[in-house]
Amino acid sequence: MRGLFGGNAIELLFKFVGAVLVGFAYLLYHAARDPVRYVAVIDVFAFVVIAGVITDVYAALTYAPSPPFLRWLIWGRALLRLVIAALLITWQPGKT
Repeated sequence: MRGLFGGNAIELLFKFVGAVLVGFAYLLYHAARDPVRYVAVIDVFAFVVIAGVITDVYAALTYAPSPPFLRWLIWGRALLRLVIAALLITWQPGKT
């Protein structure tokens, strides 16, 4: 598939996603250094993890019969993400 300016569109998408993830990692780094000030960043990260859980559950229900997707791995990843999201929500600073 040929994309913008004669390049590969998938490669451009991967570069964009990589840039977004680097920016998000930078925000999480600063949130870890001062969690009381950056509570909103931690909340957004918990939301992103919950969105990943929803995506995993959808993948487990939809793509389970096909051979490359192992159902127990998808459910295990969803459970791990759910535990991480629950810990992020319960360990928020400023809540007593």
